[in-house]
Amino acid sequence: IACLQGANRNTRGFLIKGKGEILRLKSGVEYWVEIQSESNATKEVQLRYPEGLKADIDSIAKNILKIRFIGRSGQKAEVYLKNRKSFEVILD
Repeated sequence: IACLQGANRNTRGFLIKGKGEILRLKSGVEYWVEIQSESNATKEVQLRYPEGLKADIDSIAKNILKIRFIGRSGQKAEVYLKNRKSFEVILD
């Protein structure tokens, strides 16, 4: 998974295809996620995650999300996007 180079170089990021990739994130840290897709994959975002995990996701451009998850190490969240795109988050 390649790092995304954005305007805000202090924010970490990922460039993914949306084919079930697993992103290991630190709790409370903001990340960019860019989905390689011809469609507007981030238009419809659905989440599935356990109680006690807090998710903050914003679509900021056609295929770019700004995400932050807050929870315990090992907690998982599934992110479903348009056109069967998805990825999973595991907190470190």
